[in-house]
Amino acid sequence: MAKVYGTSTARRSRRTRAQLVERLAVTPAQIEELSLHTRPTKEKDSRAKAFDGQSVEVDAMSSRILRQLVSDAIEGHIDQHQLGITTYAERQERETLVRLAGEYRMSPG
Repeated sequence: MAKVYGTSTARRSRRTRAQLVERLAVTPAQIEELSLHTRPTKEKDSRAKAFDGQSVEVDAMSSRILRQLVSDAIEGHIDQHQLGITTYAERQERETLVRLAGEYRMSPG
C-alpha cells in the first residue's frame, strides 16, 4: 500500500499534540499483482481532481491480505526491542498468575 503522510491534532485533556497520520492506499502494482478489478474514477468526486487513472475499492482485496498490509503498517511504527521486553514481561506475569491460581485452588478451605 502506498503511504501518504500528514499531521493532525487531537484534543486530549485540554492539551493539543501532533499525531502522525498515515493513510494507506492501493498501489498500481497491487492492482496488477492481485488482479483487482478497477473502475473509472468518479469525476464528480472532489478528490478525483488530482488523480489520474482507474480506481479500485480497497475491499476488493482479500481480508487476509488487507489485514496483513495494515498490520505491517502498524508494526513499522513499533520499537521491536521494546515490544520484546513488554512481551517477555507479560509472559512472566501470565505464568505467575496461572501458578497463583493453581495454588489457590489447591489450598484448603
